Amino acid sequence: MNDEVKCRFAIIMVCQLLRGKHSREFEQRIFEEKAPQILDEAKRRFMFKGNKEIDIILENYKIDEDMFKLSAMDVSIDMERICMIAQELFDRYWVIYRIIGNGEFVTSDNPLMFMDGQTLDVTPFHNGISDTKTITFYPVSPKILIATYSYNIYGGLLNCYDRKLIFISEEKDRCFVNNLNKKQLEQCSRQVFSKTKEIIEKMVD
Repeated sequence: MNDEVKCRFAIIMVCQLLRGKHSREFEQRIFEEKAPQILDEAKRRFMFKGNKEIDIILENYKIDEDMFKLSAMDVSIDMERICMIAQELFDRYWVIYRIIGNGEFVTSDNPLMFMDGQTLDVTPFHNGISDTKTITFYPVSPKILIATYSYNIYGGLLNCYDRKLIFISEEKDRCFVNNLNKKQLEQCSRQVFSKTKEIIEKMVD
């Protein structure tokens, strides 16, 4: 995987992250906390400075759902922000896993999964991308998955696999694949997708 392909995938992965319901809920929590503080600060700085028009605007200004939607949309399409987060992904080492056999990776409505490499916690937005313990997993197809790791994780033992295609066996590595699929189900918003119905049935048994 060369730099150009890696960069494009990083941007796609970040866009998938920002478009999801979990991201919107996270943004709304921040908005509900910060918006009143920003408005109060604006009133403190600009009201009663001799401009009655500004006084009236700030006094009657309402924080509503439309304001949040505009703010969230700005975040989702802000290329500077997208590229900044994508750079964090790009600066990790990437391993591409390819299943040999009948096993499959599933994906979901929140396909870029963040996992704590120590606790295996995949709760959305509990694992920061700059945290050295965080591992990300992104299914590209039923057979291919991209994982990104900090260069410091596991003492750097996996660094030699950077940008390498690693073949995994449907039989020998079944536990690895099944656990990732179950984690994808655990952290999704509402939906998990697979190529075959059989994979879903095994996950929910």
